[in-house]
Amino acid sequence: MKFYLMVFILLSTTACSNLKRPNPGPFVGYELVEMGLNEFDEFAGEVGYNFDSVNQVRLVRMDVNLKERHLKSDEASAVTGSGVTGSFEGWEISYDRYLFDGNFFVSLNAGEYEFDYYHKNLNEMSENKSITLGAGLGYTDSNFLDVEGLYLRFSYPIRFLVDKVDEKQLGSATVNELKTLDNVWFFLGYAF
Repeated sequence: MKFYLMVFILLSTTACSNLKRPNPGPFVGYELVEMGLNEFDEFAGEVGYNFDSVNQVRLVRMDVNLKERHLKSDEASAVTGSGVTGSFEGWEISYDRYLFDGNFFVSLNAGEYEFDYYHKNLNEMSENKSITLGAGLGYTDSNFLDVEGLYLRFSYPIRFLVDKVDEKQLGSATVNELKTLDNVWFFLGYAF
């Protein structure tokens, strides 16, 4: 499912792109997909710096209250069963390098994330914290909607968790084992 979503997103953003890479300088953005799936509860975003037309660095901050329907969804598949909510909190630094003459980039990333799951009716929870290392793909559409400085960035990071999330029963629900973490992120932001 995530692969097909990624292909659709890349094709649709490519169709409306003006193929202009970001200008050198700082930028800040707000994440829309993770926040939308979880009713815009808490905050997720990025700050970074474009060094030139090829290299950039980003610091991503995620603080998300995870809803039951999202945890059970095919995209997350973090929980099997009902009655569990959670939180996803952490940071990640990414070095991005744009490819060829286009707006696509590859990333190397490192971070630390905490995954907490709570049973809504029982006094049971699962707490997990891990350093992550990974890589990713992305695409940036600069001057989005012909607004100077406005950008739309698609990012698909895949990370390895140094300390995996172990499977755990919370009531009749099961928190599934997690060794790798991948996300589909959209950032809407402004480059200064």
